[in-house]
Amino acid sequence: MDLERLDGGKGTTREWSKTKIGNGKSTRIWEDRWIPDSSHGRVTTQRPPGCGLQKVEDLIIQRRWNRNLIFRSFNTNDVEKILSIPISLADREDSNFWIHSQDGNYSVRSGYKLLSNKKLEQQGDDREKASTSWNAQSKKTWTHMWKLNLKQKVKIFLWKCLNQALPVRESITNRTKIGDPLCRQCGEDRETMEYALLNCRCVKQVWRIAPVQWSRIHDQLGSFIRWWSIIAEARKRPDGDEHLALTANILWQIWKNRNDGEFNDQKQLPWQTIQKAQEEWLEYKEATTKASRVSPEALAMQETSSQHQEGTTGVIKIRFAIHKRQDSPDMGIGATTMEDNQHLIKSWAAKDRSTGHHHVDELVAIKLLMSKALMLRWRKIEMQIQNKQALNCILSRKSHDIRQATLIEDIYQLSLLFQKCSFCLVSKDGNHICDRISSYAIGIFEDEDV
Repeated sequence: MDLERLDGGKGTTREWSKTKIGNGKSTRIWEDRWIPDSSHGRVTTQRPPGCGLQKVEDLIIQRRWNRNLIFRSFNTNDVEKILSIPISLADREDSNFWIHSQDGNYSVRSGYKLLSNKKLEQQGDDREKASTSWNAQSKKTWTHMWKLNLKQKVKIFLWKCLNQALPVRESITNRTKIGDPLCRQCGEDRETMEYALLNCRCVKQVWRIAPVQWSRIHDQLGSFIRWWSIIAEARKRPDGDEHLALTANILWQIWKNRNDGEFNDQKQLPWQTIQKAQEEWLEYKEATTKASRVSPEALAMQETSSQHQEGTTGVIKIRFAIHKRQDSPDMGIGATTMEDNQHLIKSWAAKDRSTGHHHVDELVAIKLLMSKALMLRWRKIEMQIQNKQALNCILSRKSHDIRQATLIEDIYQLSLLFQKCSFCLVSKDGNHICDRISSYAIGIFEDEDV
């Protein structure tokens, strides 16, 4: 596949990436794609005649946005989006951010998934028209399929099934005008993909003894896409992902058994096909479970804590809350700090401009509070976070949101300046003091000790 030509040749990979602002020195204000929450990524303001502003760095002063200049130079829509972009603390260079991955880096897999989704969206033949439920959910189903706990080869096989790309006898005969389209296993009908995997008399014996039974879908066996899109709804029920993963492994073994009969004149009994599918699935599940016991979050926590083993003595625990009003772009931040869970040291009220996105605002608050802790020369801190998504982003150091990515990088760099720095998830219960302070902070003019 030509990953440099996407959307049927109408665009390039550049159209699917944006510039992540660091110091703004290499990004052109009026030409480049650097505006978040915009499909084209460019400012919508027309460049004023004689305007000398050229690079994004012209809009930054002392690592903060020059708000007065921005309000004078751009329309309201652009102003809000520009001011929602975090400025890097570390004076990093601007960089490209691939918007279809979790960490902003381009990979063959993410490009392949994008091409696949585009292909599914563009297919308009009779087969796709007969599969409206799949068309409506194609992107969601494809994304979920990649998250299933399956071997990569099984995922690729399933993708081929969803794209009618298996080399079954009927498609080969239609394409080459050579050979016999009849199913070799039973010899009773033409071997379409649906027949080979779902409808052949020999295959039905396999599904009849399968440990996972799918009821009320017998009228969907004429279209694999429709059949899979219906059973994919099982992800919403308990153990649904495991049932889907096992079903995918059964499909894979049915196809392997078909190929053994086609090319090696070998054939498994139905119970052997099921047994092989279960064995391979359980073996892979156990292997991935062992690998995940040391999670990326745990590794990131160890790295963030700089491998220090001084214990918990002298650790300052920082808890916070944020408050926003619909009639104001301002955000209030309320924080309390406590040493060794014993006595309150300090409480802060701080005010900042909301980015308009709750998860981004949470990271803005964490970055601000860590900076304050460094100014006070605290050596050991524990950031207590109520938002699980924000915590996961910090620990994994990954985010598909370009603004979050900049903040996560800054938070990581700040964490290295402490002797000990850790992050943990806490309940929202008992955080009423921070809530009250954050509500009060909306009305202040400068940060206050409370």
